[in-house]
Amino acid sequence: MSSQEGDFFIKPPFLNGTKFVFWKVIMRAYLQALGADIWEIFEGGYQFPSSIPIDEVGKKNMRAMER
Repeated sequence: MSSQEGDFFIKPPFLNGTKFVFWKVIMRAYLQALGADIWEIFEGGYQFPSSIPIDEVGKKNMRAMER
C-alpha cells in the first residue's frame, strides 16, 4: 500500500487506565475530525432506519429465494 502526498492515517488515542480526562479531550477531537456525521452519531446515538428501500434487484432476489 503506497502513501500519496497528503494521505495519512492517525490511530485513535489508546486509554491505558491513566489520564482519563486527557484521553477524553483527545478522543473527542479525534471523533470530531472524522466528520460531523460521526460526531452526531456519537452524541445522539445511532438511529435505525424505519424502513429499508428495496431496489428491483433486491425484489428479484427475494422472489428467487421464495421458490
